[in-house]
Amino acid sequence: MYTCVRLKRRRARRIVVHFSERAVPEAFLVGMNVSEDASDELEALESILGEDFRYANDGGTTICKLHVVPTERDAGKSPVSMWLAILLSAEYPTVPCVVSIESVKGASRSEVMQLESQLQVKANECASDGMVSIFDIQQLALEWVTENAAAMEAAAAVVNAEVALQEAAEIRQVQDEVDRMTALSVQEKAEEARALDSYKQKMGRWVHGNTLTDRKSVFQAHIAGVHDAQEAQNLMAVLCTDNKIARATHNIWAYRIIQPAKNSGDKARSDPVIICDNDDDGESAAGGRLMHLMDLMKVKNVVCVVSRWYGGVHLGPARFKHINNVARELLEKNGYDTRKPMTQ
Repeated sequence: MYTCVRLKRRRARRIVVHFSERAVPEAFLVGMNVSEDASDELEALESILGEDFRYANDGGTTICKLHVVPTERDAGKSPVSMWLAILLSAEYPTVPCVVSIESVKGASRSEVMQLESQLQVKANECASDGMVSIFDIQQLALEWVTENAAAMEAAAAVVNAEVALQEAAEIRQVQDEVDRMTALSVQEKAEEARALDSYKQKMGRWVHGNTLTDRKSVFQAHIAGVHDAQEAQNLMAVLCTDNKIARATHNIWAYRIIQPAKNSGDKARSDPVIICDNDDDGESAAGGRLMHLMDLMKVKNVVCVVSRWYGGVHLGPARFKHINNVARELLEKNGYDTRKPMTQ
């Protein structure tokens, strides 16, 4: 039993309706009056549904338009909605109305055809009992759009969740990369700091002598204690990172290392091993002369570099005297001349 609301009759509005290909009974083409039951139903639905329901009489056929939107959803935001077109003859409700879906949002053509068939079955069932059917049709359509909207929203929620997880994973990946780069940067800075400390320590092992100047040529000796040839080479490489020393015209060097005697089988080797080497660096024979000086002084475990900055005037043999003198002075001052006590 429906509660009918009597409203003041309004002038019928003519509505242009596009129906599906469903065949319209010939009785609908003849002008007939709407039954009292149908009139009561139409007025009640108009009162209850408001703008979602409209109807008009067109040549004896009553044409109803019904907007179906999922429960508690805004029509513009709902993923599923539809407009139903319902045709009533004068014999309605004893003759079933004709139901078609005029427009639909969020459903495929096959789904629309299946729903149309279900709605028409409902109309036919009501007509067989002589009962009005528009409200039942509206409720069946409402259940359909509500369920489908919920299913689509649930699917969308799953997709959104997957997208959110993917975005979160990408964010974590970016953050991990940032953390990795940060850690790498910290590690690189730590390595740079260690390398700098090592460099300072190695550079700090060098002792620099006084400069000697003759006709604009400048001579200076540098010495460092060493225990093997590789250490001597490494320290000289560090020394030459100094810009001033690297710009010297010549860096003459020599080293002399004494390795203690070692046991060979049952007999001890009495003579120590002397490891020595030298280089002229373009100052012909200067390296050999420096090496000879270090042999005479019987120095032990030391590398000596003499830098010469050429002043533009050839010095002749005097240059060798200056090279050896600055080297001798610095070696004696630091106690490497084993022939006599250290000079204070």
